[in-house]
Amino acid sequence: MLQVSPSSPFRVEKRRIEATLTLTTGQAVRGNFFLGDSVGDSQERVDELLNRTSGFFPFERLDGGFPRVVLYSAAHVCMVSLLAHAARDVPGYEVAPVRRVSLLLSTGDQVSGHIRVYMPHGSERVSDWARDAATFRFLETSGATLLVNIHHVAEIIELESK
Repeated sequence: MLQVSPSSPFRVEKRRIEATLTLTTGQAVRGNFFLGDSVGDSQERVDELLNRTSGFFPFERLDGGFPRVVLYSAAHVCMVSLLAHAARDVPGYEVAPVRRVSLLLSTGDQVSGHIRVYMPHGSERVSDWARDAATFRFLETSGATLLVNIHHVAEIIELESK
Protein backbone atom coordinates (compact mmCIF):
# COMPACT_ATOMS: atom_id res chain seq x y z
CA MET A 1 0.00 0.00 0.00
CA LEU A 2 1.44 3.37 -1.06
CA GLN A 3 1.29 6.13 1.50
CA VAL A 4 2.04 9.73 0.76
CA SER A 5 3.86 11.57 3.48
CA PRO A 6 2.19 14.81 4.63
CA SER A 7 5.64 16.38 4.32
CA SER A 8 5.99 15.30 0.69
CA PRO A 9 8.24 17.54 -1.43
CA PHE A 10 5.39 17.64 -3.98
CA ARG A 11 2.89 19.14 -1.53
CA VAL A 12 2.42 22.89 -1.90
CA GLU A 13 1.03 24.70 1.11
CA LYS A 14 -1.78 27.16 0.35
CA ARG A 15 -3.54 29.87 2.33
CA ARG A 16 -7.33 29.98 2.36
CA ILE A 17 -8.98 33.35 1.73
CA GLU A 18 -12.71 33.54 2.47
CA ALA A 19 -14.90 35.03 -0.26
CA THR A 20 -18.28 34.96 -1.92
CA LEU A 21 -18.44 34.52 -5.69
CA THR A 22 -21.35 35.95 -7.68
CA LEU A 23 -21.65 33.97 -10.89
CA THR A 24 -23.14 35.24 -14.14
CA THR A 25 -26.18 33.10 -13.33
CA GLY A 26 -26.77 35.30 -10.26
CA GLN A 27 -25.90 32.44 -7.90
CA ALA A 28 -23.80 33.40 -4.85
CA VAL A 29 -21.23 30.83 -3.71
CA ARG A 30 -19.48 31.13 -0.34
CA GLY A 31 -16.11 29.51 0.25
CA ASN A 32 -12.35 29.89 0.04
CA PHE A 33 -9.69 30.67 -2.53
CA PHE A 34 -6.40 28.79 -2.33
CA LEU A 35 -3.43 31.14 -2.58
CA GLY A 36 0.29 30.50 -2.50
CA ASP A 37 2.37 31.46 0.51
CA SER A 38 4.78 34.35 0.37
CA VAL A 39 7.10 34.70 -2.54
CA GLY A 40 9.81 37.13 -1.55
CA ASP A 41 8.27 40.04 0.35
CA SER A 42 4.67 39.64 -0.80
CA GLN A 43 1.88 37.07 -0.69
CA GLU A 44 -0.24 36.05 -3.66
CA ARG A 45 -3.48 38.06 -3.88
CA VAL A 46 -6.92 36.98 -5.16
CA ASP A 47 -6.83 39.59 -7.95
CA GLU A 48 -3.50 38.20 -9.15
CA LEU A 49 -4.88 34.66 -9.23
CA LEU A 50 -8.00 35.68 -11.14
CA ASN A 51 -6.22 37.99 -13.58
CA ARG A 52 -3.73 35.33 -14.63
CA THR A 53 -6.32 32.55 -14.88
CA SER A 54 -7.53 32.05 -18.43
CA GLY A 55 -9.76 29.10 -17.60
CA PHE A 56 -10.83 27.45 -14.38
CA PHE A 57 -9.61 27.94 -10.82
CA PRO A 58 -10.20 25.78 -7.71
CA PHE A 59 -12.51 27.16 -5.03
CA GLU A 60 -13.49 25.45 -1.79
CA ARG A 61 -17.28 25.76 -1.74
CA LEU A 62 -18.96 25.45 1.64
CA ASP A 63 -22.12 23.42 1.10
CA GLY A 64 -24.04 23.35 4.36
CA GLY A 65 -20.80 23.11 6.31
CA PHE A 66 -19.31 20.42 4.07
CA PRO A 67 -16.34 21.75 2.08
CA ARG A 68 -16.08 20.67 -1.54
CA VAL A 69 -13.46 21.81 -4.06
CA VAL A 70 -15.13 22.98 -7.26
CA LEU A 71 -13.57 24.37 -10.44
CA TYR A 72 -15.10 27.68 -11.56
CA SER A 73 -14.64 29.45 -14.87
CA ALA A 74 -13.09 32.88 -14.25
CA ALA A 75 -14.99 34.19 -17.30
CA HIS A 76 -18.30 33.35 -15.58
CA VAL A 77 -17.50 35.02 -12.26
CA CYS A 78 -19.18 38.41 -12.25
CA MET A 79 -18.00 39.61 -8.86
CA VAL A 80 -16.03 38.45 -5.81
CA SER A 81 -16.73 39.79 -2.32
CA LEU A 82 -13.75 39.62 0.04
CA LEU A 83 -13.82 40.10 3.79
CA ALA A 84 -10.28 41.43 3.95
CA HIS A 85 -9.23 44.81 2.58
CA ALA A 86 -7.20 43.11 -0.15
CA ALA A 87 -6.96 46.23 -2.33
CA ARG A 88 -4.68 47.82 0.25
CA ASP A 89 -2.04 45.18 -0.50
CA VAL A 90 -1.65 46.46 -4.07
CA PRO A 91 1.54 48.50 -4.56
CA GLY A 92 0.69 52.19 -4.95
CA TYR A 93 -2.71 51.90 -3.25
CA GLU A 94 -2.17 54.87 -0.94
CA VAL A 95 -1.16 57.27 -3.70
CA ALA A 96 -3.52 56.19 -6.51
CA PRO A 97 -6.29 58.71 -7.27
CA VAL A 98 -9.68 57.75 -5.81
CA ARG A 99 -12.92 57.93 -7.82
CA ARG A 100 -16.45 57.19 -6.61
CA VAL A 101 -18.45 55.13 -9.11
CA SER A 102 -21.61 53.12 -9.59
CA LEU A 103 -21.43 49.96 -11.70
CA LEU A 104 -24.33 48.14 -13.37
CA LEU A 105 -23.43 44.46 -13.72
CA SER A 106 -24.69 41.92 -16.25
CA THR A 107 -26.57 40.17 -13.40
CA GLY A 108 -28.64 43.36 -12.94
CA ASP A 109 -26.88 44.21 -9.66
CA GLN A 110 -25.88 47.83 -9.09
CA VAL A 111 -22.82 48.33 -6.86
CA SER A 112 -21.31 51.63 -5.75
CA GLY A 113 -18.03 52.44 -4.10
CA HIS A 114 -14.52 53.73 -4.60
CA ILE A 115 -11.97 52.68 -7.19
CA ARG A 116 -8.26 53.48 -7.31
CA VAL A 117 -6.92 54.47 -10.72
CA TYR A 118 -3.47 52.83 -10.94
CA MET A 119 -2.39 54.48 -14.18
CA PRO A 120 0.50 56.70 -15.27
CA HIS A 121 0.26 60.40 -14.43
CA GLY A 122 -2.19 62.09 -16.79
CA SER A 123 -4.29 58.93 -17.19
CA GLU A 124 -6.25 59.16 -13.96
CA ARG A 125 -9.84 59.27 -15.22
CA VAL A 126 -12.54 56.65 -14.76
CA SER A 127 -12.41 56.05 -18.52
CA ASP A 128 -8.70 55.19 -18.18
CA TRP A 129 -9.55 52.72 -15.38
CA ALA A 130 -12.24 51.17 -17.60
CA ARG A 131 -9.70 50.50 -20.39
CA ASP A 132 -7.01 48.93 -18.18
CA ALA A 133 -5.91 45.43 -19.24
CA ALA A 134 -6.79 43.70 -15.93
CA THR A 135 -10.08 41.77 -16.04
CA PHE A 136 -10.79 41.81 -12.28
CA ARG A 137 -10.75 45.28 -10.67
CA PHE A 138 -11.15 46.37 -7.06
CA LEU A 139 -14.21 48.32 -5.90
CA GLU A 140 -14.32 49.24 -2.22
CA THR A 141 -17.77 49.62 -0.69
CA SER A 142 -18.73 50.55 2.85
CA GLY A 143 -19.25 46.87 3.70
CA ALA A 144 -16.81 44.89 1.54
CA THR A 145 -13.94 44.85 -0.89
CA LEU A 146 -15.16 43.63 -4.27
CA LEU A 147 -13.33 42.32 -7.30
CA VAL A 148 -15.49 43.07 -10.33
CA ASN A 149 -15.07 41.32 -13.69
CA ILE A 150 -14.95 44.26 -16.12
CA HIS A 151 -16.40 42.04 -18.88
CA HIS A 152 -19.64 41.92 -16.88
CA VAL A 153 -19.91 45.67 -16.29
CA ALA A 154 -22.61 47.16 -18.51
CA GLU A 155 -22.43 50.74 -17.22
CA ILE A 156 -20.03 52.91 -15.23
CA ILE A 157 -21.22 56.19 -13.73
CA GLU A 158 -18.78 58.49 -11.96
CA LEU A 159 -20.45 59.90 -8.84
CA GLU A 160 -19.73 63.09 -6.96
CA SER A 161 -17.19 62.51 -4.22
CA LYS A 162 -18.50 63.09 -0.71
